[in-house]
Amino acid sequence: MGVSSYLRTALLLAVVCLSNVLGQQGILFPRDSESRQTKSLDGIWNFRSEAKGDRDLGLSQQWYSKPLSEVMTRAIPAERT
Repeated sequence: MGVSSYLRTALLLAVVCLSNVLGQQGILFPRDSESRQTKSLDGIWNFRSEAKGDRDLGLSQQWYSKPLSEVMTRAIPAERT
């Protein structure tokens, strides 16, 4: 197989992947069904970061069980415009 064949195959693969991403027709695109519902996660979210090198601090202090302190507030859009 020559270089031009590899380039042609790579270009075709790129076009197929890009069309799936842009058209949102990929195999994992969320669709509602009897057993699956899509939920919008748009909104204002609070995040808290653990100190560098202390990956389990949030778990050990059970941050999930109480309101977060020292948060970063971010607006999260789930849809592209």
